Amino acid sequence: FDLFIFFLFSLLLLFSTGDDFFYSGKMGGIVKTQFPHPEGIWSYDDSMDQTILLVRNPRWNLPSYHTLLYELEYAHDYIVAYENVFNIFKRRAPIDNWEKWRDYRFDDEINLWAWQIDYWMEEGTQFWDNLDFERAGQYPFRYNYESERPWPKDHHCGNDLDCLPQAVVSYEKMRDGTEGPKELRKIANLIRNQKEMQTMISDEAIDCIWHATWVYAPEPRNEDRDEFGLLADQYKFSIQQMETIMGKLLLMKHKYSDPDGPWSNSQVARDLVVNFHSYINDCMAELAAMYADPPITAAPSQGSHKALVEWYQGLGRGNRYAKEEVQLMAEYWAVVEDNYDVAPTPEPTPCPVGQEPPALTAIEQEWLDQHNTRRTTFYALHGMSPKDLIWSADLAASAQNY
Repeated sequence: FDLFIFFLFSLLLLFSTGDDFFYSGKMGGIVKTQFPHPEGIWSYDDSMDQTILLVRNPRWNLPSYHTLLYELEYAHDYIVAYENVFNIFKRRAPIDNWEKWRDYRFDDEINLWAWQIDYWMEEGTQFWDNLDFERAGQYPFRYNYESERPWPKDHHCGNDLDCLPQAVVSYEKMRDGTEGPKELRKIANLIRNQKEMQTMISDEAIDCIWHATWVYAPEPRNEDRDEFGLLADQYKFSIQQMETIMGKLLLMKHKYSDPDGPWSNSQVARDLVVNFHSYINDCMAELAAMYADPPITAAPSQGSHKALVEWYQGLGRGNRYAKEEVQLMAEYWAVVEDNYDVAPTPEPTPCPVGQEPPALTAIEQEWLDQHNTRRTTFYALHGMSPKDLIWSADLAASAQNY
């Protein structure tokens, strides 16, 4: 979350914006939260009235998240995070740290990016086990498989808050000189005249507030990190990871633009899709450049994954449910003890032999999208017309038999 945007929200209301960990010392007006991502908590009970969804291109969201973790010394609890909170927006991680974290966490983090959106848009779709109170998806728990949808609903949505976003705003647009005031005005129009919002600035002042904040907002902010070493665009993904990002974006675009889906008449969904289109175009351009000049990638060495596991656990983040620690939680241990005696359930086969699904599952659609992503980028690179693959249930069954 960029402090520039934080200041914008505060000036919009003429009082401080809060956060889910009370770092700002305030709780009221607008509260920013990372929930249900493992870094967030639901600390506001039923005091919030509505939600606004802020989205960012995962191509840049994930490296920025890792940078923040690095500045906070990879904090795994509130105390360590608070001790380092004044170090943020000052430095970026060594490339070696980024590549280790990226390669170990990539699959979970790109899924969490999408599930964060789904949680709010689907009014509480829960991707974690109820006993996984940190929502970490680590042994003895796991995240829900796509093949297990529909997933349960989180009790917070409905009991404490109507979770369906009333608006979606883009991080990229909020920082743009032309689009930024428009995004800010979208928020203002939503909350104007709400209770306790009587101090909000007038509509006529919004453009002035945006531009004045851009020029005069106090440090720190994201771009301050550029003065102390590595630049943001030096943090890369592999070609395969970029293809996965593209596949995820295409999947989300299809999901929220489906004319027969539940969001066909939703302006929020339309705004989401507009942003997804922009992200897809940006990632496609980067992928095309990578295909034309492939980056040198070291081959995985024997034991490389084990080394990543040990590195991540050494940070204190990879063993959140270590058995010896959980055993000290007497009441909790009594509930989860049996989970430590069984191996995690393997993901079910998405297309059983001899069974033709009436429609593509989410994972099948993602496979198809990722294949077509590679083809589309290749054709664009060579000035050719795209020829998308289509799904064949017969071929899927044949592959299973083979």
